[in-house]
Amino acid sequence: MENGKKTGLQVFLSFSGYLIVAIVIIAYVFWGVLDVVDKEKTIQEIFLAGALAWILGFTIGRILERQGIIHGNNNPSVIHANNTHADTVDRIYPFIDECDTWCEEKNRNALFIKREKLLRKNGLKYDKYFDKNGDFIEGSIVFPEPKNKLDKKAQKKKNKIIHIAIDSTITPLTTSTLTTSYTGNEYDPFDFGKGVDFYIRKSSIKDAISKIATALVFGYYGLELLNDFQWGDMIWTGLQAASFLAAGFM
Repeated sequence: MENGKKTGLQVFLSFSGYLIVAIVIIAYVFWGVLDVVDKEKTIQEIFLAGALAWILGFTIGRILERQGIIHGNNNPSVIHANNTHADTVDRIYPFIDECDTWCEEKNRNALFIKREKLLRKNGLKYDKYFDKNGDFIEGSIVFPEPKNKLDKKAQKKKNKIIHIAIDSTITPLTTSTLTTSYTGNEYDPFDFGKGVDFYIRKSSIKDAISKIATALVFGYYGLELLNDFQWGDMIWTGLQAASFLAAGFM
């Protein structure tokens, strides 16, 4: 993108949601003049038709996903981030043997922050239950005799929060995670997510399974024009589609 102007692809992506909605609406309107019928095929014919539909749907999904990743990787901000990360890894290489010690300190600090935030949010002090090394202080969970049911309920909740803090963990920061490109997790500072290859494998498995039902439907059923077509049917589905659009835009 130069001088703030959008490329043709960016313009298309900006309006792609409207295009998809338009296609779906048109398909739904024309559904009023079609009839779903049993193709009366043999098991072999149904299997072959379904397999073809599955292959086509799965292939299109994989190609578009890969295209989306390529488009994302070509984004200037992503290229800049990747280059900055690579340059940083090169600069710290002379001190790479000290990285594990640095990571251990960061891990202790991140666990402290997580526990401290949890306890503070519930009216509890970190120093009362954990020492400076992050170890739980035995016998520190002591509450006065509850005055009433509400007080007893509040103490029970605080006791639960303290034990959650004790059992809290974080994704450990390591030299390996620092020198590898990942996506992030805002709730866990050192959980950088999985790489693109892992994402593709996971989404491919989900897509392959989800396409099976669609393939079976397309393999078993077919569409025919209604013999007794009436404009009222199409107008009625058109009115339904219009109401969906109106609600969507609102």
